Amino acid sequence: MSPTESHSGVPARCLPGFSLVELMIAMSITMVIIAAILSSYTFLGRNLIRDSNQQQLEAQSRRMLQALAADAHTADRVAYSYDPANDINQESIWLAMPTSGRLTFRSSIPNGSGGTYIYAVTYVYDSNAGTLTRTVSSGVSSGTPPSGFNATPLVLLTGLPKAGGSDPLWTGFGYLDQQCLSAANTLSIKAVEVSTFTIAAGSAAAGTQSRFTTASARLVLRNKHLVR
Repeated sequence: MSPTESHSGVPARCLPGFSLVELMIAMSITMVIIAAILSSYTFLGRNLIRDSNQQQLEAQSRRMLQALAADAHTADRVAYSYDPANDINQESIWLAMPTSGRLTFRSSIPNGSGGTYIYAVTYVYDSNAGTLTRTVSSGVSSGTPPSGFNATPLVLLTGLPKAGGSDPLWTGFGYLDQQCLSAANTLSIKAVEVSTFTIAAGSAAAGTQSRFTTASARLVLRNKHLVR
């Protein structure tokens, strides 16, 4: 038998198989395809995370703006500082003009027993944590709260600019001769708004960060009498 023939009588050079060069080319093509698939999955995964973060940010903003609108519409006083140790009815504590990152409303509701419960709601921006928290305080002579009244602090926003960033600015407006002007003092404030703010979630380094920017409408204090 010739040395170039196999046991089956077929020449060895005619047997099916791959050369080393062909194997290396096939492996290279396979690796490129796998890399493309993994890259697609990574891209899609990041997009899904960004979309989820965006939805959470929008939901946070809507919840905060709805709470702010509800508190503003029921408030009969507005200020930018309040010490819970003071009498909530003490007029002097409601004369402080705006400071960045803090807003306080005074409201009252029936307590269910023929009386009225007066309470203060404060929105506090924490530049260290990047949060906006809604806190409720009754002061020292505000009556008995109604059954089920919830005074638990609630974090409404996360992902705000931290120390070194720009604070959310609260603006008070008064009305003079049917024109809406910046209020000169808290007695003349009849409407408030929060200027444009941005919240973020996710990691910029990982490519999953989302941002959402919004602002409130001008909210009228329906229960507050205007004093010029």
